[in-house]
Amino acid sequence: GDLKPWAWVDLLKVYSVVEVEVLWCADVPKYELQSSQNAVDWTPIAMAGGMAGQMVRTSFLEAIPMQWIRIVCQSFSGPSCCIKELYAYDVAKPDWPQPAKPGAETSSAENLALNKPVVTSSTLPGQYGSMAVDG
Repeated sequence: GDLKPWAWVDLLKVYSVVEVEVLWCADVPKYELQSSQNAVDWTPIAMAGGMAGQMVRTSFLEAIPMQWIRIVCQSFSGPSCCIKELYAYDVAKPDWPQPAKPGAETSSAENLALNKPVVTSSTLPGQYGSMAVDG
């Protein structure tokens, strides 16, 4: 088995990412988020943990320019480190939908990772990396 399984998403161009959300389908007590602009040089940007069914939001104090986002599972329980969905935003996503004000511009936090290419270090039968970004 893969001791530190990883998955990365190619956003297809460099974005200034301010938030990443991960919805887990397995317990992952510790994982590391990494960013890259060339898929060779990776920079650790956060450490976090999550439980099955939990959405973990990581917000950055300053936007981080990246084309690739990688999640490296440092520890996990069960047979795998399973990501149900991965989201990346270049606009902070509000905690609750805000009512539109007349004449105000509305900003929608669009998932930059939606349907983007995914590479994984390993997969389980019937599971594919692309399932983590299929919305």
